[in-house]
Amino acid sequence: MNLLKQIQNNLSDRKIADIVIELGYKSSKSAKVTQVLTELLNITELDEYLDKGYYDFKYNSKTLLQAICEIVDISKIDYTQAIEDYQDKKCRLEAMHTPYIFIYTNFKRKNEPIFALAIMESRRRIQLDKKMYLEKNEDELNTYISNVVKVHYKWKNGKLPLWGDIRTYIYYDIKGNKAVYSTLGNIVDNEEIQEARASITLKNRHLFDAQKDKK
Repeated sequence: MNLLKQIQNNLSDRKIADIVIELGYKSSKSAKVTQVLTELLNITELDEYLDKGYYDFKYNSKTLLQAICEIVDISKIDYTQAIEDYQDKKCRLEAMHTPYIFIYTNFKRKNEPIFALAIMESRRRIQLDKKMYLEKNEDELNTYISNVVKVHYKWKNGKLPLWGDIRTYIYYDIKGNKAVYSTLGNIVDNEEIQEARASITLKNRHLFDAQKDKK
């Protein structure tokens, strides 16, 4: 049984108001910590809690988790390992480039206002969740990207508003490597296709840049 399930099982037999007092709060009705304890009973992944970065005058997210575990008789070995695993996972995620898919339409600007293009620029990208790169192997990732492409193409009826007919999809992974997919979800050998973006610059300063190099 994982740590979250242990916490949920042990908390389910206790009154939250009593736990709040045991945590050192003067009032059993302390709204913030009461809300956190309630959320712990309903989430499916411990990361959902730790990612929020809880903080008050007594605890942060990690020390509150430790205190809760102590109160509900979960061993220090179990909760320490879970926190270390989370921190390791977070470091690995932060080191990754943000993966995404660029929707290529071979757009050629005519008389469209640059501000309109800049506002619509984000519609040309599908952001992907880094976490799946820790859970899926290469074949599973390829299948996932292929399905994303096929579903998106069907959903949009092969056309992006303002940008035109969808020709291909350019996928960038967590290392910045590029692969081109056809609208049927197949990888194609077409390195000539390049991503483009709309941006607004004033006096050499970017007022809007739809796709910055980020991690």
